[in-house]
Amino acid sequence: MLRTKRNYFSEGEAGGITIEYVLWLPFFLALILFFVDVSLTMSAHARMYDAARDAARAIVTGKSTASEASADAISLLQGAGSFIVNVDSSASDRVVVFVTGDNVGINGSPFDIFRAPTLQARYVMRKEGV
Repeated sequence: MLRTKRNYFSEGEAGGITIEYVLWLPFFLALILFFVDVSLTMSAHARMYDAARDAARAIVTGKSTASEASADAISLLQGAGSFIVNVDSSASDRVVVFVTGDNVGINGSPFDIFRAPTLQARYVMRKEGV
């Protein structure tokens, strides 16, 4: 007995679950990519803060000058984007280190619209015994 095409496709639900996977898979992949992008951005921001803290500590303890500490901070941040480190040690009782980063996270990601164009980290450390 010959079956018509209409009866052949309406007999069972053998491929019914595939439709749900095809419809939801792009959403879940985009969600996972978004979480990866946010995680990389947060990790870079934490590295910026750590580099600023290390630079301030090196200046306050006298282990480095401002330019040496700035260069050390940039070397700690290498590979995570482009960074600028500014050190303000003009006050007699504190050192302030600013780290500004551009292009942090996945560059060219569709989620760039949710991210700030630059990230900033600022660390202030008081000089003891002044």
